[in-house]
Parts: sequence; structure tokens; C-alpha cells
Amino acid sequence: MRLCGNGTTARFSVLLYCFWASVVSMEVFLVPYLVEHGFSTAQAGYVMSTVFLLTVFSQPAWGYVCDRTGRHREIIVVALLAGAVAMLLIPAAGTAFAVVALLAALYSISANSMPGILDSWIMKWRASHGGVEYGVARGVGSLGFALTSVVMGRLYDTLGLALNFPIYAVCAAAAVLATLSIRALDPAEAKPRRNDGRTALLSAAGQSGIVAMGRSIVGNRDYLFFLIAALGIITALRAAMTFLPLLIYSVGGTNVHVGLAQFASAGSEIPFMFAAAMLLRRFRPHSLLLAAMAVFVLRIGLLSLAPTAAAIVAVQVLHGASFGLFLPTSVYFIDRISPAQFKTAYQSLAPSVYFGIGSVIGSSSGGLVVEYLGLNALYRVAPVLVALSVLLFGYAVVTARSRL
Repeated sequence: MRLCGNGTTARFSVLLYCFWASVVSMEVFLVPYLVEHGFSTAQAGYVMSTVFLLTVFSQPAWGYVCDRTGRHREIIVVALLAGAVAMLLIPAAGTAFAVVALLAALYSISANSMPGILDSWIMKWRASHGGVEYGVARGVGSLGFALTSVVMGRLYDTLGLALNFPIYAVCAAAAVLATLSIRALDPAEAKPRRNDGRTALLSAAGQSGIVAMGRSIVGNRDYLFFLIAALGIITALRAAMTFLPLLIYSVGGTNVHVGLAQFASAGSEIPFMFAAAMLLRRFRPHSLLLAAMAVFVLRIGLLSLAPTAAAIVAVQVLHGASFGLFLPTSVYFIDRISPAQFKTAYQSLAPSVYFGIGSVIGSSSGGLVVEYLGLNALYRVAPVLVALSVLLFGYAVVTARSRL
């Protein structure tokens, strides 16, 4: 991993480390904070749904803008700063549900819309300059998530969850500095080349707009099957992970166990992220995706059987073989099947669907299930949805082997 020069794996690794360290504040500790401050589990679920709802629209919109302008770096900086402002204002909102939801919406259209943009920026650097390994950089990002989870869990047990928000701002500011350390792509570099994709460029300039992009997506069978299957899996995963702190509390665990659970899951991602490039040289992306999806069934199913907080932490180790393999492989899979002129749009739309729509459905429906049926019901239903999604993607793979 080179340590000097612009656009290297090392610089992107620092960026992703800081970015995913900041995500811990929202995805792990926001629900415990809200419940602790008087919100019901259903309201907490609705807030998390708001976080992911607008991302469904904002992430592909940012992707389209990046495809047209090539200004990934500037967009990332502005989005991270806006997200930091939103997070810092949440404690001032008190128990005003509407205000908290509004701030969550601001975070949604800004910082929470950046994962796909970051992935696309790395892949474009890789295409233009080489020497950038996505799997390594994303693995370091998982390390940031893991280490920050442990530190935060211990810190919040001592000093309280209100510290969550300034810590987010510090991590976001560090991510901004890391972003600025990477040279922006020249507009000419950001534009697609005729020989960089497996699909020919559309010849007419007018066909590179939104209508053509929509037609391309609707007509891409492999992409649509992947989106639907991933949507089902992430819906179940988001429901399970949103209320994982409550599951840990229910068996006698503390915020320390919450942090350890996140450390176990994010830490287990790292070897799979690092090994992604090697695995992709030996296996096709769709085969690795199918294997990762199958592990999701086992991982979420075992949570309902875990009798102690320590057992829940142990189950989280399966996150590596599931999500840790799924994420980098999906980036390469999408890059493989997407037209050259819409690669950023494809990369940003996909997570906006499964991390956006899936997270909205998972968080809101999960909150209602917990509110009216209890935690155990949630963790019994979630693995069934994952299993059905795996079967769907398996069908798509079997019927499309010649193309994939």
C-alpha cells in the first residue's frame, strides 16, 4: 500500500477509516440515545427510517451529478460538513420528534448519501491511474468502524450517550481533511472512455441523460435481480441491527457489549475486504455474492437463539463472511454489468435501494414489530426474508450464467 502520492490506496484508506468511524454514531448509538431520552422504540425506528428514506433519492441524484461533472471530492466535502451540523443539533432538539426527524433528513441527504459516491470515486481513480485497491481501503474503513465502536461503548457507559454527537463531528472533520488530501479527478478523467466498459457507449450525446439512464437500468436484468435480492437481505439486516442494542440489553448486556458486538462484526469484515481482490481473481463476482448471501441466513438466524450478550457478540463474527464479502464483491459486480457512461449512477443507485429503501422498511417495520410483538418475533421473521432473497438471486445466477 503506497504511502505517498495523490489518490493512493493509503489516502483512500484514511478517508474511509474516518468516514466509517463517524457512521458508528448514527447507526449504532442513535437508537439507544433516543430511547434513553424518552422516545418509544417505534419513534426511534421512524427516525432511523428517515435517515435512510431520502437517501433513496439523494444518493442516485448525487451519483448523476458526479457522472456529469466529475466533482466527487467537492460533493463529499460539502455533504460531510452538512451531516456534522445536523448531528450536532440533535441534542438541542430534546424530545421534539419532528425536529429530530428533520435533522435526520438533513443527515440523510448529505453524509448518509456518500457511501456510493466514495465507492465510485475509488473505482474511477482505479480506472484512470491504477494502484488503488478498493478492498484494502474498505477494509481499513471497517477497522475504523470496529475500533470506534469499542471506544464509544466504553466511553458512553462512563460519560453518557450525549457525547455521541460531538464525536461524530470530529470524525466527519477528519474525513473532510482526508478527502482534501486526495487530488480531484480532472473532468476529462472522470468521463467514461470507450474502452473501459463491457457495454458500448451510447453514440448520441442526448442519450447520456436521465431518460437514457432510466432505460438502461430498467433493461438490465442482472442489475434488477441483484437489487431485489439485496433489498430483501438488507431490509432484514437493518431491522436486526437497528434493535440489536435492545436485544443485548434484554439479556443483561451493557453499552460495552454493544460496542464489542459492533467491533466483532466490523472487525470480522477486514480480512474479507482485504482478500476481496484475490478472491475475485479466482471466482466470479456473482458466485461470491451468492455465498455471502447464504451466510446472512445463518448469521441473522442465530441471533434469536443467543442466550447471553457474549453469545450475541460471538454471532456477530459471521458479519465478515456475509456483509464483509458482500460489499466489495457487489461493487465489482455492479462495475462489471453497468454501462460505462452510467457507472457512478449504477453504483450510487444500488446502495440507495438496499441501504435506503431496505433500511427504511427494516427500521420502521422492525420498530413496529418490537413495539407490538416483541424482540423475539423480529429475530424469528428476519432470517426467513433473507432466505427467500437468497433463493431469488440463486435463480437469477442459474438462469444467466452465460452473461455473468
